[in-house]
Amino acid sequence: MLPRAILISPSPADALFETGGVIGIGTVVNLLFQMHRREQERIRVTDALLKAEEEKWRSSFNALEDV
Repeated sequence: MLPRAILISPSPADALFETGGVIGIGTVVNLLFQMHRREQERIRVTDALLKAEEEKWRSSFNALEDV
């Protein structure tokens, strides 16, 4: 798109505007996907930590019940 906008377009301003819009929208979508991936990773790590702590507390309570 950029070569068309600069070199061969009859209306370079419109072509540059279109190119800028596509780049802008692509950047926003990419950032949204990246934020989603980070959030999913945080959820996965937090869930693993929660399960580990829950198992630790369960084993402590089970040990107390055995006494």
